[in-house]
Amino acid sequence: MKKGLFSIISFAVFLSIGLASASAESNDTAINDYHNIEEGDILWEIANRYHVSVDEVGTRNQLLEEGYSANKDSEEKQEVKAAKTTDQEADNVVKEIDIKATAYTAHCEGCIGITKTGVDLIENPDARVIAVDPKVIPLGSKVYIEGYGYARAEDTGGAIKGNRIDIYMEKEKDALQYGVRDVKVKIIKE
Repeated sequence: MKKGLFSIISFAVFLSIGLASASAESNDTAINDYHNIEEGDILWEIANRYHVSVDEVGTRNQLLEEGYSANKDSEEKQEVKAAKTTDQEADNVVKEIDIKATAYTAHCEGCIGITKTGVDLIENPDARVIAVDPKVIPLGSKVYIEGYGYARAEDTGGAIKGNRIDIYMEKEKDALQYGVRDVKVKIIKE
């Protein structure tokens, strides 16, 4: 009896290992053969589509430097936060703008870390701050950024002219990975 039960359990384990291996092989084919990463693609969405990790998508497409990982948890939290916009907040939208967004960090060699309005990003690494052209988005404005969530316009930058923003991120690798994206920005009346 014990030998028969052991055989059944062994077979089940062997079968599940074989299925997992086959699934991994089909994911290899799916990503490598059917999806070309393009500017503006969101790795987290691609990873979910093909049932692999964000790190795997980045590594296979040579988007991540060796030793770095994608910030999947942060992206998931941002999407959840983005989904929580209420009708009341939507009614408080003063203006909606199409913007070209990039990212920056204050945690790098030679970076000062103090915004135009005086926010110390070194002491407040979790601050949700953007650099703006004050002629387009006034300093101090609360904004909602598509795919990112809420932030405050607290900084300016030499390259930030017209319909451009720079989103502050604590880690330099995350800022580099963000790249350049076309997003909608809503200025929120408080």
